[in-house]
Amino acid sequence: MTPAEPTMPEADTAAEPPRPDPATQATPEGAQPEPEPTPNSEAARYRVERNKARAERDALAERLAGYQRRECEAVVADVLDVPGDLWEVGGADVAAFCNDDGTVNEVELLGAAAALVDMRPRLGKPNPGPRYWGQHSADVPGDGKVGWSDVISPG
Repeated sequence: MTPAEPTMPEADTAAEPPRPDPATQATPEGAQPEPEPTPNSEAARYRVERNKARAERDALAERLAGYQRRECEAVVADVLDVPGDLWEVGGADVAAFCNDDGTVNEVELLGAAAALVDMRPRLGKPNPGPRYWGQHSADVPGDGKVGWSDVISPG
């Protein structure tokens, strides 16, 4: 060989290992080659992911609505005897009392509770009556001179 002669292509291919042909390559027993994803299978996978995301979103929205309802009921607990009456009897909606950022508008909520109590007074908290702690202004019966002989008398 002279330096001006090109090298033989056979010498270059001997250095590289031959690539296996996928059609003739044997797979282990029980294992099947992974199929190429088809557009339909990819679309089905995306639909499943979308449905899971929607279900998770709906569950979180339901939890948030429950938290907002309990917060609203805590605000009107001093006005209504049963705070849930605002929703059940008054027909109010929790979303009507929430601001855009999700906080409760207490002024509107207390106003709605007060309006409900005005329409149906028995839904409100009962006013506590006067408290008597064993003290009263009535006169003691008798002359007021009770002695031990009156308490222990045998007859």
